[in-house]
Amino acid sequence: MPTNYFYEAIDGSGQTVLGKVDAQSEQDAHRRIIAMGYRPKSVAVNPASSSAGLADSITLMGGQALSRQPVQRDVTAMQPEIGLQNYRSASVPTSTTTAEPEFAIPVAVKRTPVPVDDRQSVAAVKNSDLMYFFQMLAPLVKSGMTIFAALDNVSTRFKQPTLAKIAAEASRHIRAGGTFSDTMACYPRVFPEHIVSMVRAGEIGGFLEIVLAEISLNFEQNVALYRGVNLMKAWIVQAFLTLALMIPLFSSILNSMDMRANIALYIRREMIILPIFAGVFCVGYLLNRQLQSPGMRRTRDAISLRLPAFGDLQRTAALSAFIRMLRKLHQAGVGHIQAWEAAMNTADNMIIREKLASVYDRVNRGGSLSDAFAATGLFGDNIEQIVVTGELSGSINESLDHAATIYQDRVQDAHKAARSMMWRITRTTVLIVGGAAVLWMTKSYFAAVFHFADEFGAE
Repeated sequence: MPTNYFYEAIDGSGQTVLGKVDAQSEQDAHRRIIAMGYRPKSVAVNPASSSAGLADSITLMGGQALSRQPVQRDVTAMQPEIGLQNYRSASVPTSTTTAEPEFAIPVAVKRTPVPVDDRQSVAAVKNSDLMYFFQMLAPLVKSGMTIFAALDNVSTRFKQPTLAKIAAEASRHIRAGGTFSDTMACYPRVFPEHIVSMVRAGEIGGFLEIVLAEISLNFEQNVALYRGVNLMKAWIVQAFLTLALMIPLFSSILNSMDMRANIALYIRREMIILPIFAGVFCVGYLLNRQLQSPGMRRTRDAISLRLPAFGDLQRTAALSAFIRMLRKLHQAGVGHIQAWEAAMNTADNMIIREKLASVYDRVNRGGSLSDAFAATGLFGDNIEQIVVTGELSGSINESLDHAATIYQDRVQDAHKAARSMMWRITRTTVLIVGGAAVLWMTKSYFAAVFHFADEFGAE
């Protein structure tokens, strides 16, 4: 007697197809799915039509096993159409069954949920933790494991509690019909907006495994940029601390002939000076923390674009991410209107995103890709001409490949320049503050010596 199986597969356009099929065995189900023109990713027995106990495990392709827990759910086959608008609002009729597994096939791709307050307030995590998170997730998805199975696996092994919790929540949300980007969007302090948009674009284009690998690479580059920054901060703090300790030193030690009284005077003065310096550092820390909040993102990005070296890095990195994602979406067969809409939000800098979004209406009205590139005012003439050549020759994918390579090289050069600038700023700050400490120490020493000689020499 045939058994009913749930399946998840990839169609010819790279889209995820979810549904049910009757087959004599799991191998027969695979053959039937392939015969329909799909590439199967996972197959699971429908317990509503099987005598298998609910406590049994269901084995996915690649050998991953997931435990089954019965819940009530609407289940149907679903095949979302390509396109961002359809992706956001896809819906299909459903039929009701009972005692479905928790990971049952969703009825439709749901809209992004409205973030709740407690999720919005979840503290940010370090870039290094995000790098490790995506480095663990990307190979699992690339190996053929379903995204929810990969998230389950990572949630049990990842040591950072916030990301482990989010991975488990995302897995449950995907099984209920949502997407990974839905859950990520609920944590704006953890996942930047452009990272969420990159994952969403990968879900639309059917190349999520590539996007996850690219995100891990982006975080790796970011971590490399700021590697050693704690040493730089330590040098600067040490220089300021030296200045604070030197200000009252000689005027206190040489104040009188009573050394104990002099030391006590020095300590009293330091009890005033050190809290002032500590207060300045606390104010700086709080201002920086406020500047790093999601609500200040636009202000922070506008300021960063004006900074020497760092502004060039922000600009080139944002445009590189946009072009690479636009190329991937085009190669996946997504139309250029939907591709532009999905790719424009993957730029890291909000100011750059706004400029890319400002020409979306032009693209939506049928404007050419080269006109859109020129209208943004972000790309040089050489990049615009490369895109024009691609449109005229019918090789737009190759042209976008070329442009992406150019920008990736620029990112590497800008990365080196920004790194060099960080060291120059550190050395300059240490020299200025340290030099001020030495000058003050010299001045106060001789002033105290002369005062001591005048006051006690006369006696």
